[in-house]
This record gives sequence, structure tokens and C-alpha cells, in this order.
Amino acid sequence: MSAGTGSGKAVNLTELARGIRARHRHLTVADVNDHRLTLAVNEEPYPWHAHPNSDELFVVLEGVLTIEFEGGVAVELGPMDTRVVPAGTVHRTIPRGRCVNVVFEIAGTETRWEQEGR
Repeated sequence: MSAGTGSGKAVNLTELARGIRARHRHLTVADVNDHRLTLAVNEEPYPWHAHPNSDELFVVLEGVLTIEFEGGVAVELGPMDTRVVPAGTVHRTIPRGRCVNVVFEIAGTETRWEQEGR
């Protein structure tokens, strides 16, 4: 489902997120050249994974999001914090309560799922 791709209309991310009640949901906001802007609303951890062909930019809009990396390193992001996860980097995201963030990456990027328990 796409909220704004090609519509030419303004999309208010706060309003869009307010209408999402799922425990984990991704919604395409816009495609820009060969990249995609996705709105993510999470209340549960996202599994370990990597994107071999694309960096992934996170921007937290609401709540707190922890990004864990292989080897036990973690970074905590609050509202208006950003972090780039380089292509090929194994990571997972863990929201503290409800978290709303946007993700910018190559459209259709490959996701390689990793085993649990890292």
C-alpha cells in the first residue's frame, strides 16, 4: 500500500501514523528516483536481518528505537534522531513501546534474514 507515491499530494507523516493501530506495520510513503520512503510503526522487535545492496536510513519521529548490531553493539534513537545502517550490516530494531520512524532505502531492496539469538 502506498500513501503518496505519484499522487502529487502532501502527506503528513504524523497523521498517517496516527491511523495505524497494528503492532508492526510498514507503509510506503513515496518512491523517489530509485529509493523508497517507508513509514514504520512498531511495538515489537523486528528480526535480525541485513540488506546486502542498500544502506538504510532511520529517522525516529515518535518514541524510542534501539538498533542492535552483530557483536552486541546498540544505539538508541529518540525523536528526530537519525542513523544510517550500512549495506550488508546485520541488525535488528527494538522499539520501546510504540515507535514511529521513517526508513529510506533502495526500492525493492533485498532483505537477508538471519538466525535468532545473536
